[in-house]
Amino acid sequence: MIFRRITGYGSNAWTVALMTLVMVLWVAVADAGVKEDLVSAARRSDLPEVERILAKGGNINAATSNGTTILMIASLNGHTEMVGVLLANGAEVNAKMKNGATAIMLASLNGHVEIVKMLLAKGAKAAAKMNNGSTPLILASQNGHADVVRLLLARGVNVNVKRNDGATALMLAFQNGHNEVCELLTKAGAK
Repeated sequence: MIFRRITGYGSNAWTVALMTLVMVLWVAVADAGVKEDLVSAARRSDLPEVERILAKGGNINAATSNGTTILMIASLNGHTEMVGVLLANGAEVNAKMKNGATAIMLASLNGHVEIVKMLLAKGAKAAAKMNNGSTPLILASQNGHADVVRLLLARGVNVNVKRNDGATALMLAFQNGHNEVCELLTKAGAK
């Protein structure tokens, strides 16, 4: 009745179209709220809240506007238990942010070796590249995370891979004074 007064149309087709549009928008708004709740809970390392939202149908692979997933947030922040729960429930291990970063890159960047192991066990690409050419090995090397470097080298990643600007893992480790990482890379054939 309201629709008929506003538009002058009284057909069932218009009513159905309007109701469909309202339902689609309602679901989109509700989904956005759930996504924000998931991201917020992941950032707080609130595993019970993440589990509660997922149990109510939250999308485990929901991403922020730049492509960050809750698995990426948990990997970056070293939330091992949350990463385990997310992986066990089907989180996409190789999802990419707009800059090409993946969960394994973020875990490598901060030296979370146990999370890197978990991600690799679920099929994470050890040699994945960001848009700027950075790889998990480059990120771990530049920050001096020898355990992660050791793990990635054992997986056979290319020790001489270069970023788009020409920098290698060895160059970055050397520039940042990470001697142990330099030794590991050199022994693995870095030039």
